[in-house]
Amino acid sequence: MDPTRLKHLDFIQAAIARMAAHSFAIRTLAVTVVGAIVTYAVNIKRGDVLLAGLVVVLVFWFLDSYYLYLERLFRDLYDNVRKGTGASDLNMSLASFRKGTIWFAKAFSHAILPLYGALLVVLLLGLCFARPAAS
Repeated sequence: MDPTRLKHLDFIQAAIARMAAHSFAIRTLAVTVVGAIVTYAVNIKRGDVLLAGLVVVLVFWFLDSYYLYLERLFRDLYDNVRKGTGASDLNMSLASFRKGTIWFAKAFSHAILPLYGALLVVLLLGLCFARPAAS
C-alpha cells in the first residue's frame, strides 16, 4: 500500500477517534447534568424544573446521534479508501456516503436509545418525587 493511502487512512482513523471521544463526552455530560437537575428539582420540590432536564436530554440526544452518524460516515470512507486500487487523493469528503442515510435514524439505534431512554425515565421518576407533599 502506498504511503499516501496509509496517511489518508491515518487521517480518517483520527477523525473516527475524535467522533467517538466527543460522543463519550456528550454522554458523560448528559448523565451528570440530568442527575444534577433531578437532584435539584427533588430537593426544592418543584417538578417544573425537570422541564429543563427534558430540554437537556433532547439536545444531548441530538448531538450524540449526530456524532454517531458522522462516525459511521467516516467508517464508510475508511472502508472505501482501504479497498481502493487507485491513488489516494486525501479527500475527506463524506458527501458520497450521505445518500440514503439520515442522522435522525441513528437516534433510535441500539447504541443511543437505551441511555437517553433511561434518562427520560429518570426525569419521570424525579417528577414523582419532586411534587410537594400534601398538607
